[in-house]
Amino acid sequence: MRWTAKASLLAGVAAMALVVGPTSSPNSPETNILRDLLPLQVGTSAEAQARVSVDIFFDHLAPHGRWARHASHGYVFLPTGLGRDWRPYTRGHWVYTVDYGWYWVSDEPFGWATYHYGRWGYSRSYGWYWVPGN
Repeated sequence: MRWTAKASLLAGVAAMALVVGPTSSPNSPETNILRDLLPLQVGTSAEAQARVSVDIFFDHLAPHGRWARHASHGYVFLPTGLGRDWRPYTRGHWVYTVDYGWYWVSDEPFGWATYHYGRWGYSRSYGWYWVPGN
């Protein structure tokens, strides 16, 4: 079975719910992201999936940082308010799940997206930045 961006994103959110447990409120990022995903069409082109990734994450991550245009990656997310010594995978912990193996559970409000989709990068100009992806 071919995984689409929607299926992959839903699986990740579902896995997070299993790991974190039923602590999410009706207005949590996880709940809101599921509401946003429901109308998406499965089987869209790679170009559309890339555009959708930014659209899905943009509003939900905006309160925790800013979006900037990167010459190589398009729009990237720059977390704010973390201190100069911050780097990814330092605030949270790893848990092992039978279905997904090792899974990072972040203590950061943006971690539900940035540690499970896309990738982190670093540059002297931006510092740490996150590139949305499947």
